[in-house]
Amino acid sequence: MEQNFFMSQGLLLPGLEFSAPESMYVRLNDLASANFMARSMRYKIGGASSFDTNFNAVSVETLKHVTIIDTIDTLYLTLEGEGRFTLRVGLRRLGNFQSCLCEQEVTLLLTASLAVPWAELEGGMLDVLAEALEQGELTGGRFLTATVPAQEVKLGGGRARFNRKAFVVPAIARMREGLLTPPSVNGKIEPIVVNNSRNMTEDEAIGATLFPIPFFGRGDDALISIVNNFDVETVSGVSCWGEDFQLKENPATRCLGMRGTLAILLQTAQAGSFYTLRIVLGWLVTSLFSHNYVSAGAILKTIRGVSGGPVFRKDNLDTANVRAKLAPLNAEEKMQSVCLADFKLRYRGDQERLLHRCIRLITLNGFLLPGFLMRDSTVYEIKSFRASYRNIFRYKQVLYFYEALAPGYVAKYDRGRFSAILLQFSLIMKDFLSKSSDIGRSYQVALPEMTSGQFWQKLYQEKSE
Repeated sequence: MEQNFFMSQGLLLPGLEFSAPESMYVRLNDLASANFMARSMRYKIGGASSFDTNFNAVSVETLKHVTIIDTIDTLYLTLEGEGRFTLRVGLRRLGNFQSCLCEQEVTLLLTASLAVPWAELEGGMLDVLAEALEQGELTGGRFLTATVPAQEVKLGGGRARFNRKAFVVPAIARMREGLLTPPSVNGKIEPIVVNNSRNMTEDEAIGATLFPIPFFGRGDDALISIVNNFDVETVSGVSCWGEDFQLKENPATRCLGMRGTLAILLQTAQAGSFYTLRIVLGWLVTSLFSHNYVSAGAILKTIRGVSGGPVFRKDNLDTANVRAKLAPLNAEEKMQSVCLADFKLRYRGDQERLLHRCIRLITLNGFLLPGFLMRDSTVYEIKSFRASYRNIFRYKQVLYFYEALAPGYVAKYDRGRFSAILLQFSLIMKDFLSKSSDIGRSYQVALPEMTSGQFWQKLYQEKSE
């Protein structure tokens, strides 16, 4: 069947190489199971599997939009394995009942195919259902078309990284072993690593193209895409795994995030003074009320820096100076190995009475309470972007703990630092908002240059020297 045919999308089965949830590949009833070692599906009589999942559903509208595949009449579903099955291809559309496009009883000696009336479809997601009529096994599958590709395509699979070598190296190996070995994609996808921190060698990149870009900016990629009208497509089956951002959140990441957010608001003229104040205040409050005062201070430093206009952004795209200033302070909120047995911890539930909530809000989560009403003990809190304010109310110490890897740190209630940061914030924001129109215009004037290819090429050359 596959001679003179071309693959439009393959069927991805769960395996041992990567620990994604089984439900992202396939949905099974009690008479079917996944064989991770063999990358196959095994069925008893009556066993059924549905592939309307993140990895395997076929997006009709996207596939027609990004290819010339709308010029053909038929797609062919080809499955590999052994046994007798009922195959059904259905269509799911938002707000509509699932419809059956075609159904056929097949015997898999090696392969079997089912024609799908592609030309009739306009949108929705294709769903493949396989139900076993006898004991059998499914080892692979794909959607094929007789339409000859209009051109040879080569894709670049990019991975930006900053001090995450321990995660990137295994990811490249998985990409090479799992994604790049099939003949249909061999030589057509090139892994690319954007080596921001420049501490990864060519040998460690396992054959990936390594770009030692000497700066890291958050928000620049989104802004460049918007300004240059990049044609961005989101397709099902493309997923990204990484270190939990709740674990990574620290003063440096808050600084980068705040800088990118403010720069985009100013450069695109999408926000007035009140909206900007609400955004910045939201960022500050999550740090202040969580007793993360270094993070709150980092946000203040960022606002001052952005107030300097595009010159500050140009001079600090690599954030080296900013990170150097924050480095001595980061230790206060640094995640490190802790033993829960070393603490006399208090654990709070999710329930809160109305009176308790009212007192908490009126007293700014306890910062207006007299000192003798504060509890001199440590409360347990899961590490996240912010604390659960009701859980830490009236506690002088908070142990932030990340259960998956067991690191943590203790944050301490400090009314003096809280008040000082609020005062600084009011003065800094008053100055920032009074000049925001002029600052915004200066960023908007510099926007075409700062989002051009020439600007980044020149910057790359200067920073690489």
